[in-house]
Amino acid sequence: MLPVFFFLLTILSAIPFQRIRAQDTAGQTDQAIPTAEHYLRKARELRLHEERYWNVLVHYQKGICGTKSLIDDPDFFLAKNGKTNPWAELEATIRFLCADKGGDAPACRFPGRAAWLNERLGDPGVTPPFRSCAKVDETMARIKPSSMALIFPVGFMGSPASMYGHTFLIVESEGKSRLMSFAVNYQAHALDKFGFIFAFKGLFGFYEGYYDVLPYYEKVKEYSDLDKRDIWEYPLNLDRKEISRFMNHLFEMNNIHSDYYFLDENCSYNLLFMLEAARPSVNLTDRFGPFITPVDTTRAVIDSGLTEKPLFRPSKLSKLRHLSSRLDAGEIRLVREMAGGRVNPDTIGQLPLPVDKKIAVADLLCEYLQFSYIDGDISQKQYAQMIIPALRARSSLGPPSEETADMTVPPQPEAGHLPYRISAYGTLRIENGTYSPIVHITWRPTCHRLIDRDEGYNPGSEIVFINFDFRYNTRTERFSIHRIDLVDMASLNPITWYSLALSWRIKTGFIEKFGNDGDEHLLYDFDTAFGLSAELPLLGLTYGMIELVADIGPSREHWVNGAAGATAGFVQRVASFLKIHYSARCVYYCITERNLLLETSCQHNLIITANTGILGEFTYRYLYYPFRRERMQDMYEATLAGYVFF
Repeated sequence: MLPVFFFLLTILSAIPFQRIRAQDTAGQTDQAIPTAEHYLRKARELRLHEERYWNVLVHYQKGICGTKSLIDDPDFFLAKNGKTNPWAELEATIRFLCADKGGDAPACRFPGRAAWLNERLGDPGVTPPFRSCAKVDETMARIKPSSMALIFPVGFMGSPASMYGHTFLIVESEGKSRLMSFAVNYQAHALDKFGFIFAFKGLFGFYEGYYDVLPYYEKVKEYSDLDKRDIWEYPLNLDRKEISRFMNHLFEMNNIHSDYYFLDENCSYNLLFMLEAARPSVNLTDRFGPFITPVDTTRAVIDSGLTEKPLFRPSKLSKLRHLSSRLDAGEIRLVREMAGGRVNPDTIGQLPLPVDKKIAVADLLCEYLQFSYIDGDISQKQYAQMIIPALRARSSLGPPSEETADMTVPPQPEAGHLPYRISAYGTLRIENGTYSPIVHITWRPTCHRLIDRDEGYNPGSEIVFINFDFRYNTRTERFSIHRIDLVDMASLNPITWYSLALSWRIKTGFIEKFGNDGDEHLLYDFDTAFGLSAELPLLGLTYGMIELVADIGPSREHWVNGAAGATAGFVQRVASFLKIHYSARCVYYCITERNLLLETSCQHNLIITANTGILGEFTYRYLYYPFRRERMQDMYEATLAGYVFF
């Protein structure tokens, strides 16, 4: 925990203890040192336990059941009931700081609390009541923190837990490059990073979250190079005093944990307490609903006036995509042959190409070799053998250029639509010749579907937690819960000449399906699919996947059934105001009861503003029972919906 800072702390020697003196204005006579009771009386008079900054330092939040700290580590509290009693914790803190016996000052444990109490309980021109921590002071003098920034790595398509993106902070040292900064990160300490157990534990707070400190270049390597995630850097306009407050509170959080929840008390939300400790005038932690994403907290920091103009740091994948766009198919094929050892890179200078094209070929070759080595496609020995002639060829073509200078910068994360969505729509169902007008109301707290506007999100990504769909059938006069999507995630990662990525989808929840009695029943549904996708000239992002389905519920005789099948479709942004998604699927249920489902869907999203639009959808569904030829279902549904993100 906090390896750099606290390594320095352990090697620094403590300053010898000196008795605290309170001098009169002439500076000649000693007065009696005030006792803890004196400071407690003053704290009561000032009602310090009600001040917001005290609540920030102890991470107190007011709820239905009263005030409670979000920190769950008992070592953080000095009072037995300090987690729920701000005054008891303040009283214990004052007594702890007053019980200064020499050696390391008590402020070494709580430098943030001590500094604040010195300001509030001390008198102008008089020695502060509580001695500061010499080790903290010396460490601060060594690292010389001068500025800070909020860092946002965009969503990672390869992991469901990272598809929302991530945020952390960096502290820059005076006279050093940004990559040499210290990255302050809050995360769950979990060994099982994937699978159902990871998702379950993360949703229900079974992991402990800690603040870590690592060199920023290590985080860039992790996110930009290994995970292939673009990074946005938002400089913060904090002055040195505010940064000092931040650092003091960071020291207090060493080895202190809180229960980690993916949907609210997560990596992004807990950093807001640190920023509030730096600048108490901002109010960041009280403005959210039950679900909090990194984009939400980034918007909150921007809206508070803490940020300056952001900077874009492209990932290795984005660089490769950009450099590839400079070359035609034949030139890219030449780069692949050089990377495969079939063509000598030293021949780049003799190619019958303009100089700028030769430079583009050499740049792409060097970037592709690095990409392949990071991905593990080539060994370290192979990389060393190939990169040297590639760099030699590049250096012979002239001075280094800014290879991403003309790169198209994607929209910033906060440019995306808001997380919550409510929609109202009407459906006309034609089932075996019978017409049924249906009214729907849907609500989802988070976050993004394939058909939604792309800005601020990874194209081809879908991630939704908890989607409610209520409907009323006017023909049967029946109100029902049509579906509750617990999790609906998809990652359509297009294959390229430099990356063969797997596309996938996982969806689970409750949905109404037709049973043997011809009526609809709410049952539990689990659906997963794996396959490939690609960017095609006319269709856009096109995919094909193998699908596996499991149903549990009363819609069938045996309550359980399973299916296998295939699904395919394409997603296309036809214009800035229109996005379409066409799909088809064929699924054969074969575990307990056999039937064949054929389904096609055409969706059109008319985008009015960033957070409003109209969705039109046409669906055809054919359900055939091979061994009961007299039974089938032939159904059309036409839907028109208006939606609002908020």
